[in-house]
Amino acid sequence: EALVAKPCYNTIGVQDLFLVEVTPFSLGIEDVNGDLCIIITRNQTIPLRTKFYPIFTNAYAYQTTATIRVFRGEHKLTKYNVNLIESWIKI
Repeated sequence: EALVAKPCYNTIGVQDLFLVEVTPFSLGIEDVNGDLCIIITRNQTIPLRTKFYPIFTNAYAYQTTATIRVFRGEHKLTKYNVNLIESWIKI
């Protein structure tokens, strides 16, 4: 987590401090090619207010499980980002 300080002025001209919580890095999941599919972009305010919801499908015919790997980082290839968690789901 990160905080961004933003000055704002009240009605009598006195400067107040307005804090906004943002994500300090992008978060995404790995696709079948090893690329990072970014779900939450860097510097996005928390709580998230987005209408972007990616849809994923199975990669192979008759696939019964899928591995979900969540990464943080900015590089297009997941091998250059930090792996946060790995999980399996039934599909």
